[in-house]
Amino acid sequence: MAIYTKSGDNLLTDAKDGRVYKSDLIIEIEGTLDEAETSLALAKCEVAKTEIRDILLNIIKELFDFGSDLLGYSKGLITTDAVSNLEGLIDTYQNDLKDINKFIIPGETKEGALIHASRVTIRRLERRIVEYAKENEVSKVLLEYINRLSDLLFTLARWVDENA
Repeated sequence: MAIYTKSGDNLLTDAKDGRVYKSDLIIEIEGTLDEAETSLALAKCEVAKTEIRDILLNIIKELFDFGSDLLGYSKGLITTDAVSNLEGLIDTYQNDLKDINKFIIPGETKEGALIHASRVTIRRLERRIVEYAKENEVSKVLLEYINRLSDLLFTLARWVDENA
């Protein structure tokens, strides 16, 4: 079976609720989510510490569930437990970090820079989801999850840089 269908050659593509323009906000969200997953995969491949690689792999897997919940293909795959898990990881890794009272230069190492790149993609995804949520129902837990995820990535990037 060919990967190309030619059905997207005329400005439209398939979304859960039918055909939409390729510039539709929901398609932008899907694309940004794909970028985030791919960015995290690249970071995972470059990180030396197994514990951080495992965290990044788990996040990638959770983002598939996140997307399924957000786009309405499923419901409840991302729970408050997932948010609590992110918060626990933030607390654990934050405890090992020096206090900061100014802006930091992101990415003192290649590993840290790649995690920061993933973080900014997640932040863009969050902005697009907030825009979408103005006119569509988005569960509170999904908004909490994506916000905590950027915090975790910031923390992990700093931790990787400080422990290089």
